[in-house]
Amino acid sequence: MAEGMIESRQDIREEDLKNWKLLERFQTILLPQLQGIPVLASEEDPRRKLTREGYFSLFLFGLLNPIVTSMRGLCAATKFRKMREVCAAPVSSTAFSEAQHLFKPDILANIVRQLARQAKGMPEFGDPQVRAAVQALTIADGSIFRAVNRMLWTPASGSGCAVRLNLHFSAFDQVPEDWSITPGQVSELKAFKKMAKPGSMYVGDRLYSLDHLFLKQMKKEGVDFVVRLMGHIIRTPIHPPRPLTEEDRQAGVVSDQIVELG
Repeated sequence: MAEGMIESRQDIREEDLKNWKLLERFQTILLPQLQGIPVLASEEDPRRKLTREGYFSLFLFGLLNPIVTSMRGLCAATKFRKMREVCAAPVSSTAFSEAQHLFKPDILANIVRQLARQAKGMPEFGDPQVRAAVQALTIADGSIFRAVNRMLWTPASGSGCAVRLNLHFSAFDQVPEDWSITPGQVSELKAFKKMAKPGSMYVGDRLYSLDHLFLKQMKKEGVDFVVRLMGHIIRTPIHPPRPLTEEDRQAGVVSDQIVELG
């Protein structure tokens, strides 16, 4: 959330807040995850009103309500009576900011993976013919998110700080398969090299085709992929082009040919 944006309580009405059932479902998974995790001494301070359950629930609640666009707006909303289902008491922006140093984000990562496994039983997506030919079709991509300046471990390629989310998303199951968070200056390709797994088929943009030796190594290790190529890449034909069917042309295929890159 953009910490620099300020919202007053009047910007958000209690009736505008949604997705209470999803929050309830999240909390039923969250509580077992918290059991067995040692409680810090500062958490037992009777003056602390924001518990770990409330902190993580607030995070999700902000994502489920796009009308909340800042940390201050989220904290301001905790004054509503209905928000007692999210956290036990109103939360100040100072308390919410401080909580990030107490509660480990790994807890949320475990919950997301658990929910992703449960989602496997949902209706299937994708073309049946493609699903029959490809067991696991995974979309690989990276996104940059601006970070606050005090996060010195997240230098960006330009000025300031940023983090990069490297996400592998299942095209068939419509759930995240894997992810990593790196400083903004770390390239998507470097993160992908650590995350690629044999038995998967990845779809990626031009950046994933820059290292031709790595693409060759992936093929040897049983990792399939479809990537776009940079326009300046030299492609040396190995065999003559194969004839295109009318179905190929209707799908937008302009050439079917085996080439050597570089």
